[in-house]
Order: sequence, then structure tokens, then C-alpha cells
Amino acid sequence: MCNTVKNKKLLILGGNQISCEIVRKAKEMGCFVAVTDYNPVEKSPCKKIADVAFNISVADVDAIVELIKQENIDGVLAGFADWSLPYYAEICEKAGLPSYGTKEQFEIFTDKKRYKALMREYDVPTVEEYYVDANNFEASSEGIKYPVLVKPSDSCGARGITVCYSKESLKKAVEKAKEFSESGLVLFERYMEGREVTVFWVFQDGNYYLSALGNRHVK
Repeated sequence: MCNTVKNKKLLILGGNQISCEIVRKAKEMGCFVAVTDYNPVEKSPCKKIADVAFNISVADVDAIVELIKQENIDGVLAGFADWSLPYYAEICEKAGLPSYGTKEQFEIFTDKKRYKALMREYDVPTVEEYYVDANNFEASSEGIKYPVLVKPSDSCGARGITVCYSKESLKKAVEKAKEFSESGLVLFERYMEGREVTVFWVFQDGNYYLSALGNRHVK
């Protein structure tokens, strides 16, 4: 058991199924674990196994900051929902608690267009993409090589994604992607087939460490 966190109060933002692993590990390490989101207990698996649960939306930053003060929370951690990360950073900043990233960093990492632009700035290879003008769709989509992957720029969880094999399916895919995009921005990328490997890194105080490599099996 890690004595540095024993009896500390940890607040988990979001109670989805995959975050249950965080709750279990934190409790194993001796933490008192609280979970908050806007879902009822029956739709929030983490709430069922937490020490205490609250019905406050992760997006309600000021209300969660007030909760942190009232409950004497020692630390906050976001789960695996990308959309919640900018809120997480803002909550930590306002509450005076540590966060593993800044709001600006999370906004870049959760916006595919901004993320790809950052990679190009530092000569990191990224998948080829196409620019399509919504006001001149027919002409601007002429140079696309199929198959192409159409997806919202600022969504997560593989929502709103379509693989298009012809120009006829492109317009419908754009509308689908927009339904899942808060900004309304859509990304057109060359569809890549083949095996996928995931590389895990740890970044701390300006230093970076290779943590692990893993094959990714999607179903």
C-alpha cells in the first residue's frame, strides 16, 4: 500500500465503466474515493463502487470546486473521457490542486486538427489529410483518393466516423460527423489499413520516458 496517498480523498470525474479500474486501484491504495457526474447511480458504474457519489456534472466547474472545498478533497482525477479533460484542468486550477496537464494542452490533444498541426510543426509524421470546402464541395473534393476516413475534429470514442469508398457517400458522412462535433469541423484523412501499435509515454517536468508498447485490437 502506498502510504503517501493512504486516507487521502480522491474525486473521480465521470463514472463510466472503464473508470472503475481507477476507483478500484485508488481504494486498494487506501484512498477514500468520491465520484461525480450528472448520471443516476444505475447509469454510472463507478458510483456503485465508490465510497460516496455526487450528482454534479463535470462541466459545472464552479459547483465541483465548491464540492472540493466542502468535502476536503485532496486530489482530482479525470477518467477516460477525452471531452472532460479541459474541465478537469480548469477545476484543478481553480481548486488549487495538481493536474497532469493544462487546459490548453488538453484542448490541443482533444482537437484532431490542432493536434495534427502541432505534430507537423515539430516534424512528427501524421496521416495525410484532405481539405474540403463546404461551400464548394464538388470542386474541392475532386482530388480525394479513396478510401477516406471522415470524422469530427473534436469528438472522441470513435463517434461520427465513416469510411468512404466513393464520392457519393462523402456528403452523408460529413453530415454524420457534424452531428458529433461541437465546433462543426470535419476531418478528411486517407484511410489506413493494417496492424496498429500503441506507444505509451510518461511526461514529467520536461522529461519523457517510454513506458510500454502494445498491439491494439479493435472490436
